[in-house]
Amino acid sequence: MKKIALLLAIALLGTVSFAATAEKSSGIPTGKFGFGAQGLTLTSGANTMPTIKFYLNDGTAIEGGVSYLSESSGGASESSLSFMFAFKSIMMKAMNGLYPQWGISFVYVKNPGLLPDRSMLGIALNLGAEYFITPQFSIEGNLSPISYGSFTFPGGSTTAISIFDSSVIPAAIVGAHLYL
Repeated sequence: MKKIALLLAIALLGTVSFAATAEKSSGIPTGKFGFGAQGLTLTSGANTMPTIKFYLNDGTAIEGGVSYLSESSGGASESSLSFMFAFKSIMMKAMNGLYPQWGISFVYVKNPGLLPDRSMLGIALNLGAEYFITPQFSIEGNLSPISYGSFTFPGGSTTAISIFDSSVIPAAIVGAHLYL
């Protein structure tokens, strides 16, 4: 019951962040797509994921990505497929091109850690910032201080709540985007 309550609290925090009105700033590429990568991980547990980011308005963005990882060793081959979708909201007015943000991410991974016949569905709270080096290019850093994951494997399933741990979603990642 505590795990369900925590999951609902994470979802509520994410929802409240998007309902809040962020101060508007003309530096956000509203209506433009940003192509880039997330998951240039600072912790173990992730591979780089190509992403597309889109600012719906001056305060809210959506981002999605897909990655595929395959390794061969001794004639055996394993692969992993990951999907990510995130909502991000700017917390305050920009400080010299730096936009503090927070949001919520949803992740699905088939064969996490290259372990066959397993899957993971996760949700995480994100805290971070996006810094626009130019109006068309940004770098981004995110922390996932708390995450919840549901793991399915042959013979059963389990859940995990992680606090600054990479067992569900990497605890710290960086990324970059080019806006067109």
